[in-house]
Amino acid sequence: MASRFDMAGFESPAHQAFRVLLVEGNPRTAQHTQEQLAALGCLVDVVTAVHDAVERAGEFNAQLVLLDRALDQGRVAQRIRDRFSIPVILLTDSPTEGQEPLSYVSKPTTARELSLVIEAVASRGRGEQALAAQRRLLVATLRSMADGIVTTDPQGRITYLNPQAETLSGWTLDEARDRRFEDVINILDERTRQPIALPAMEDITGKRVRSLGEHMTLVTRSGRELPIADSIAPVRGDAGEQLGCVLVFHDATKERAALREATNLAAIIASSQDGISVFAADGTVTAWNPAAERIYGYRADEMIGRPVFVAAPPGEEATMRALHSRMVASGTNTSFEAFRRRKDGSLVELSVALFPIRNAAGDATGYGAIFRDITQLRQLQQQFRQAQKMESIGLLAGGVVHDFNNLLTVIGGYSNLLIEDLPQNDHTRETVQEIRAAGERAANLTRQLLAFSRRQVLAPVVLALNDIVGQSMRMFQRLIGADIAIRFDADPALKRVKADLGQVEQALMNLIVNARDAMLGGGQLAIATRNETVTHSANGNGGDLRPGEYVRLSVSDTGCGIPADVQARIFEPFFTTKGVERGTGLGLAMVYGFVTQSGGQIAVTSTVGGGTTFDIMLPALDDEVSRPAVEAEAAPAGRCTETLLVVEDDLSVRQFVCTALRGQGYTILEAGDGTEALRVAEEHAGSIALLMTDVVMPEMGGRQLAEAMRTVRPGIKILFVSGYLDDAIARLEGVSSADNFLHKPFSPLVLARKIRHVLDAPA
Repeated sequence: MASRFDMAGFESPAHQAFRVLLVEGNPRTAQHTQEQLAALGCLVDVVTAVHDAVERAGEFNAQLVLLDRALDQGRVAQRIRDRFSIPVILLTDSPTEGQEPLSYVSKPTTARELSLVIEAVASRGRGEQALAAQRRLLVATLRSMADGIVTTDPQGRITYLNPQAETLSGWTLDEARDRRFEDVINILDERTRQPIALPAMEDITGKRVRSLGEHMTLVTRSGRELPIADSIAPVRGDAGEQLGCVLVFHDATKERAALREATNLAAIIASSQDGISVFAADGTVTAWNPAAERIYGYRADEMIGRPVFVAAPPGEEATMRALHSRMVASGTNTSFEAFRRRKDGSLVELSVALFPIRNAAGDATGYGAIFRDITQLRQLQQQFRQAQKMESIGLLAGGVVHDFNNLLTVIGGYSNLLIEDLPQNDHTRETVQEIRAAGERAANLTRQLLAFSRRQVLAPVVLALNDIVGQSMRMFQRLIGADIAIRFDADPALKRVKADLGQVEQALMNLIVNARDAMLGGGQLAIATRNETVTHSANGNGGDLRPGEYVRLSVSDTGCGIPADVQARIFEPFFTTKGVERGTGLGLAMVYGFVTQSGGQIAVTSTVGGGTTFDIMLPALDDEVSRPAVEAEAAPAGRCTETLLVVEDDLSVRQFVCTALRGQGYTILEAGDGTEALRVAEEHAGSIALLMTDVVMPEMGGRQLAEAMRTVRPGIKILFVSGYLDDAIARLEGVSSADNFLHKPFSPLVLARKIRHVLDAPA
């Protein structure tokens, strides 16, 4: 029978070593066909028994099987295809109508037809090989991916797991294949702990691609929970038909940790009270935290993308750029203090720490800055230096006054004794009185110095400041003159304070005199009282003001004001702007010392031409008002017959005291130091009613002497004397009030009254 193919123009193609298994029961036909195939360059193996065909196809590694259709009674062709995927072409004497072209070859065979069949099979083989190579590449790619990949069929059954998916889930491909997706891949929302409604069913019906979100947890086969990042999508064919779905996921443990770290770092940066910013290598701002916004006045969106050099003070941009260039070039940390310009044009002093920001290669690509406003720190440092200076001046003043008061005690004491001995008509009496008056003026100066140095002994009592001011208003008006209006704004619910009455009155007087002198052309003076609650430590003249309840006493004027450079020195002793004839420079120093010693604070607010306000803050009390009893001015009555021991290291003072007390009738024993005093007390056979001792003496001070004396003389009364006594010494010596303390200088009358007061006090 003729072939279906036209043989005209046939040229034998090169089919080198194409392996053909010929299954033909007719030997002559088999030989004819074998010769044709050999002529085409094929390697041919002939099988005449059909039952050997299947095994021989595998052994021969055939690329094509030509099978006599008459022998294919047991569906040998299908078995060969299923087992080895080898194409099988039937040899037939009578082609069936409708068979696919190239699915058969007519007998007797022709070289042309065999050539076409072999060419078609070879071409299809090459396509299948390419497809197989692509499949192998795809499988290798899926197997090597760091992400886990799971695929399903349209019914949601697992069809594939790559090795990473096996590792992460705990399931092998063989174990998972054909199982339902949700039976293998168990995903929870880590926030709600609820299983995620699997979007796979939606996706495989072709609706949409889904991302499962950022808070997913995979529960592995062993029950371990693993944070993952994942997405799921449908798999469609060329015609859009649904083939299944694919899940891609990976272990997000490190990502979550990095995210938490970044979130925490961002929160720290956002809440930091220090400014934090980041700059690129060219100085462009890339980060700007809220504290930087507050310090500079620029919002983040106003600075990010702009050069940081916009913050350079006028004329300093070149310096700032040079610093930036050195920083980037050196890649080292540095710190400095500098002024920078705020958005409103004002300058702010900053403490800045710069550090390089490096890329993965370690190269500095920019830098970060941490900075803080040190304006307030500078103010506090200035206040601290001022307080130290005031303290140093106070120490010096206190030491000088101590020695000076010894001299004044002698001068004033002997002046009083001399006046008592002079007749009323003696012309020298007036001269001695002038000497005494000069000594009293000098003593007043020393008291002001002691007030400044906080070494005076106060007699604090509970006071109502409203009453003190109210009762003094007439005197204040006379003091300031008719051209100045005075007003008192009193808080009716004002709390009480505990302070020295005389010092309060003196402080008020000094402030009012200063206000008067600042309003030479007239003006207004206001005195006000208020209750104040301090909730945090406040700093001003006198140091820190601890939190608590306070009473504010304010004295304000509408005068010329005080320049800033003068304000820094107004509390220094002997500093004055009034001239030599108008003031000593001790008034405000006394107020400063008294207020500070009383546990309070004084502050000044003033502008040139805008007036001045002094605010005194004193700790508030709720106790009843009390005033110190007014001591009688008369000399003590009755005989003064007791024996007294006077201990004073200054010979002149000791001689004066002994002379004055002997004149009163006392028997006096004296000593120049503590050791001598103890010896005198031990050797004296009679009683000793009172020990009068200086507080500060070489080797043995007043407290040590008093303690030792009570051992030698139990029940002896003690009177302490000093030219100054600060709070620490007062507590150390056991001087809790002015009852057993006498301040130098003193007159014979004051000495006699104090001695009598101590002797007559209950034991």
